[in-house]
Amino acid sequence: MDLTRRQTLTLAGATAAAALPLTAGVATAADAVEAADAPAADAFDVLLARAEEQLTGGAFDTADPDFAAAVKALDTQASAWWKDLDRSAGRKALWADLSPASDPGMFGQSYPRLRTLATAWATPGTSLTGSSEVADALVAALGFLGSTGYNPARGESGNWWFWEIGAPRALMDTCVLLRSKLPAADLAGYVATVAKFCPNPDRRTNSPSLSETGANRADKAVIVALRGLLARDAATVALARDGLSDVRDSGRRSLFTYVTSGDGFYEDGSFVQHDSVAYTGTYGSVLLGSAGQLIALLAGSDWAVNDPKVSVLYEAVERSFSPVVFDGLMMDALRGRAISRERARDYNDGAVTLTYILQLAAGAPAPYADRWRALAKGWISRNKVSPYAGLVGVPALARAKAVLDDKAIPAAERLTGHFSFADMDRVVHRRPGWALALSLSSKRIAAYEAGNGENLHGWYTGDGMTYLYDGDDLGQFGDGFWPTVDPYRLPGTTVDTRAR
Repeated sequence: MDLTRRQTLTLAGATAAAALPLTAGVATAADAVEAADAPAADAFDVLLARAEEQLTGGAFDTADPDFAAAVKALDTQASAWWKDLDRSAGRKALWADLSPASDPGMFGQSYPRLRTLATAWATPGTSLTGSSEVADALVAALGFLGSTGYNPARGESGNWWFWEIGAPRALMDTCVLLRSKLPAADLAGYVATVAKFCPNPDRRTNSPSLSETGANRADKAVIVALRGLLARDAATVALARDGLSDVRDSGRRSLFTYVTSGDGFYEDGSFVQHDSVAYTGTYGSVLLGSAGQLIALLAGSDWAVNDPKVSVLYEAVERSFSPVVFDGLMMDALRGRAISRERARDYNDGAVTLTYILQLAAGAPAPYADRWRALAKGWISRNKVSPYAGLVGVPALARAKAVLDDKAIPAAERLTGHFSFADMDRVVHRRPGWALALSLSSKRIAAYEAGNGENLHGWYTGDGMTYLYDGDDLGQFGDGFWPTVDPYRLPGTTVDTRAR
């Protein structure tokens, strides 16, 4: 799948939630049945309000210059899509460039735009805030997509991701934002659609024998949780929580375990996705984000994540991510085919990872959260080339400003040391003023990944390519490096003159 689509899910973030002390034992199916009878009547409303804050940032000072810039960026994009939204009776699509709406790629990209419009409608300070005209148009647009493109009567075609992750995630987010405006029958219909294509986090719906792993499992867990909250179904929320631990398959694909092959976190800090690709900087970050969002969303509730092995995810922040983030930049050796994306530079993916770390801190025990906030404060403070505040939305900015304004939180110095990620064939060496990374490959780890028309010249990036990060030149790899470098002459590689 295209991680730029994942980035539409990226920077909404979570507001601070009370951390629940970890208890022994993993939730079971019996717990889900008990939870269905036990929760207080308003528990769903509390968590739905928290889910909305994860999308909008909650209350903030619209006069604050940093927030004003973030709101303006949201308003600019939302206003453009609002202006171009086709509201005519005979429309074939919501936007001319996403036609026909029956195509999975087209409705799959239409839902995120509706979510952006709904976010602007629900966020203070935009030109769309609280508009009844906008709300009515969004309700009608959701109905149009439901009848034309995405509904239970259809079978999957094209890219499975649109059906099982992309469309349902954006649809559920939009329903959270518009829940007070949606007719009950409409909401029930959208929930039923998502229940067909994303019934649980455990399996690929169009290939039931395939167990979901890594980022895909984490994404689906969030979708199922939002579906359960909107349907006020405790058992479905528990299903989502248990999906993180893979309770129904005895933990074989748990996100809270170290793997020895295939996808997931390794004990040496490596992260692999697609069976053989070093992917800490993109898929690993998405896993961190979705799992962290669910942990923060459910913290303190009857469905709080209480798997004692969740410490694997907490330890990954400093074991897997911190060594490969340099002053807020995500090292390109860990970004797979994302290096070829104009709109996903090292500073973009670095900001995503930083955002997810602060989000996870909202639901993590204090000893972890305190260290992570210090890391984030150091990264943000040192990067003047691509400032974090200009890369993120209101929710992420709210968490970051809380950290930056808290004098009790120190700004951590640059990490130093030697890190050998043998299980993904990467090496990182860090000194106070610079860092060096080596990108290698083997029979276990792919030399590079190309797909969806991306990274078509990445042939030699896994043949010993060497990256030098200088604290005085943070723009080295984010400022036109990949479009201009000779792909046959990459630093650190042995030259191959064969034409590719």
